[in-house]
Amino acid sequence: MREVLAAADVESVAFAGAQRRESQMILASFRDWRYLLDLLQQVGGSTEASELFETWVVSDVERPVLADHEAAVRRYAQLVEDADGWLPAHALRAPMARWAFDFADRELELAETALDRRASIESLEDRLGLDDGGALQTAFETAVVSYDGVVSLADAMIEALNDVQAAHEAVAAERSPLVALGLVGVDPALDLAEAGAAYRSGDLHGARTQAAEAVALIDAADAVGKQRAAVAGGAAFLVILVGLGAVVVQRRRRRPLSASASPVGADHQAWVGSPEAPATLAARTEPAAPDEPGQAGATEGQEDT
Repeated sequence: MREVLAAADVESVAFAGAQRRESQMILASFRDWRYLLDLLQQVGGSTEASELFETWVVSDVERPVLADHEAAVRRYAQLVEDADGWLPAHALRAPMARWAFDFADRELELAETALDRRASIESLEDRLGLDDGGALQTAFETAVVSYDGVVSLADAMIEALNDVQAAHEAVAAERSPLVALGLVGVDPALDLAEAGAAYRSGDLHGARTQAAEAVALIDAADAVGKQRAAVAGGAAFLVILVGLGAVVVQRRRRRPLSASASPVGADHQAWVGSPEAPATLAARTEPAAPDEPGQAGATEGQEDT
C-alpha cells in the first residue's frame, strides 16, 4: 500500500512502461475508483481488489465496464509475461489507463503480433548469426500512436532475413563445374557478408539488395560458365588448327624436290650429270668450217702472222 499511495501521490501511470514523462492526468481525465483499482493491481499486485470493488464500489451500471477492464487486464498481463523484459509502449498503456478498451484491444492484438514476429526473427537471426542491434525492441517500447509500425518493421525484418537465408543457402550449395567457371573473378560470399552488415545496421533494403545480388550472381553463373567454356573451346580449337598448319608447313619444307618438280628438263639433267659433259657450256662451241678457199687462206695467213 505504501507503493500504491506513493504512486497515487505523484499521479504515476499505473501501467508501467519505458521511461516517459507522463502522468495519469495526461493519459486519462479521471482520478476516481478506476485509477485506484489500476494502482492496486499494477503497482500493488493485488489479486482481490477487483472482486472487492465489484462488491462494494462499482454500481450496476458500471459492472459491464469492470468486466471489460478485467478481460483487458488479463490480456495485458499475459503480454507483459510474453514480452520477457520488453516493456509495453505508450500506444498501449495510454488506452489502458483511459479504460478505452476498444482501442486497447486493437493495440494488444498488434503487440501480440509483434511478439510473434519477434519469435520468428530471433530464430532466423540465430540460424544466420545476425542480430538487429535492438531495433525491434526499441520500436516495441517506444511506439507512441500505434503498434502498426512495429508490426510493419517486424515483417520487413523477416523478409530481409528470408532473403539473406536464401542467399546463404545459395552460397553454401554445391556447385557444378560450369557454375564454378562462371563465378571465376566474382565472389557472392562478399555480397552475402555485406547483406549481413546492412541488416545489423538497420538497413533492411540494403540487406535485401545485397542478398539478391549474391543469388543473382550464382543463378547467372551457369550461363556465364557455358559461355566461357564455349569461348575456351573455340580458342583451343583455333590453337590446334594453327599447330596442325605449322606441322604441315614444316614437313613441306623438309621434303626433297622430285624430278618432275625440277625447273630443268630431264635430258638436260642427264647431260649435266654425265662424265663426258664439258666443264663449261662454252667448251661445246666449235669453230665453223670455211665455206670458200679464200677464206681458208686468209685464215691461215692470219694464223701465220
